[in-house]
Amino acid sequence: MAENKLDLLTIYALIKENPFAFYIPSYQRGYRWTERQVIDLLDDIYEFTNRKGRTIDEFYSLQPVVVKPKNGSWEVIDGQQRLTTIFLLLKYFNNRLSVEFQKDLYILSYETREGSAEYLESLSEEKSKTNVDYFHIYQAYTAIKNWFSRKQNIVNDFEAALLNSTKIIWYEVNEDIDSIDIFTRLNIGKIPLTNAELIKALFLFRDNFEGNDKTRQLRQIEIAGEWDRIEATLREKEFWGFLSDGNDNYDNRIEFIFDLMSGKTKEDKDFTFRYFHKRFNQIKDVEMAWKEVKDYFLTFQEWYNDRELFHLVGFLITVREKVALLKTESVGKTKTIFKNFLKNKIKSYTNFQISELSYSENSDKAKIRNTLLLFNVVSIINNKASNYRFQFGRFKAENWDIEHIHSVKSSMPEREEHRKDWMNEIFNYTKVKDLKQRIRRWLEIEKKNRTEEFETIYDDVLKIYSEDGTAEEIDDLTNLTLLDDGTNRGYKNSIYPIKRNKIIQKDQDGTFIPLCTKNVFLKYYNDSVDQMTLWGKTDRRSYFKAILDVLKIYLPGQIVNQNQ
Repeated sequence: MAENKLDLLTIYALIKENPFAFYIPSYQRGYRWTERQVIDLLDDIYEFTNRKGRTIDEFYSLQPVVVKPKNGSWEVIDGQQRLTTIFLLLKYFNNRLSVEFQKDLYILSYETREGSAEYLESLSEEKSKTNVDYFHIYQAYTAIKNWFSRKQNIVNDFEAALLNSTKIIWYEVNEDIDSIDIFTRLNIGKIPLTNAELIKALFLFRDNFEGNDKTRQLRQIEIAGEWDRIEATLREKEFWGFLSDGNDNYDNRIEFIFDLMSGKTKEDKDFTFRYFHKRFNQIKDVEMAWKEVKDYFLTFQEWYNDRELFHLVGFLITVREKVALLKTESVGKTKTIFKNFLKNKIKSYTNFQISELSYSENSDKAKIRNTLLLFNVVSIINNKASNYRFQFGRFKAENWDIEHIHSVKSSMPEREEHRKDWMNEIFNYTKVKDLKQRIRRWLEIEKKNRTEEFETIYDDVLKIYSEDGTAEEIDDLTNLTLLDDGTNRGYKNSIYPIKRNKIIQKDQDGTFIPLCTKNVFLKYYNDSVDQMTLWGKTDRRSYFKAILDVLKIYLPGQIVNQNQ
């Protein structure tokens, strides 16, 4: 059986010498591109044509066209809409010329849409009103004419870019394969032609391998099996959560490795495919490329399986360090040397006085978050007897961020529903009778001065549950920890004992709570706990000292404020 073929073809290749003939089968719907889609395509090609610094070998890539040979023509399984739009563009360029100078265009014929091929030649406005397919074709052609009417001076350059620097991803399937089955699977998303799927076809193309047919087939099977095992591991929740930046835009996660190999740095959906297509055409190094894929994967596995590497690398990826940089730096290094590199890299994220950080300063918030995350990570690394690992995937997915431990006045709830929730929580917790009565009245009676009364009650609650009876505004690191979005909204600005009860309940329910957040609400860092109802000065000092002790190698030259 012949193999599927994958290539990149210029638009000019479709019309030169013997123009291609395309056959649109009955299972295809009619042409339905909107004016917006046509204009987007024109804008994209125009932007590419006018991009500064564009090299002669760069090209604009259209999405895949899936075809198979049929009676001397090409049956279009996927890509009819793109082919029709490009045909209309070519038709526009031809219509500007006298007949003797017009180019022969590729042919579009239809199994059941009688008259569509003829209409593509006439593009009659009057006839466009007689058939829904004609209507959409005419609207698209009109959009093309209107677009160029505003840019007459660029038509020749645009045509040259379309013909010679615009390529389609040509995916030719075996003629024995059932067309309707492929069409159905493509359109329900079972085999989307992502970069990974297209690259897989490049890797498994038999002509890329040496030896006889049997040897080549065995190598194809080996690579396909290794491919599946790599993809399966990348699908594991913990592994991917550690390795990714929190976004999962990959249908096939092995494409993450291909992006790293290609050096993809911009939003260009076909960049990685073009990289491998060019690489394999120029130097035919499929075996070398596949060895590189496996090297990336085995490096990631090593990081994941080594507990200290897992946490050091995981921290850096979470704070947006580039995985490609870390991979490059690991090459040729022993584990010890690479770990020292990672520790020095982490120091670049903690090069400040932590005693001077303030939640009220927006510029400090990233520093605070990174410091608290590192405190968690290094605390886990230091416990050599434990197998516990920080759950980087959940930390990223659940949007953990900094929050006050002891409530502060500046974070008072603003919205009515949040204020009611806050009042109900205090009412259910407090044993202060006068306070309960005031809260009950506030909840039951609507008054004009409701906001003012809430602020008074809020201020009084902070005083009652503060160490010295004042509503302190403590914005430094001694009063900050990591809380997730959901948990944070659930008790934002609640007093310490309510937050503590909720943390304990969530921990019992199996919710992920960072180790040091849990320790804060268990008062783990204070050697002499005499009360559990507030976060006092002794608690704050002990907590800050623990942060300094745990992070001492990452925080050299810290000046300690004795009041903290």
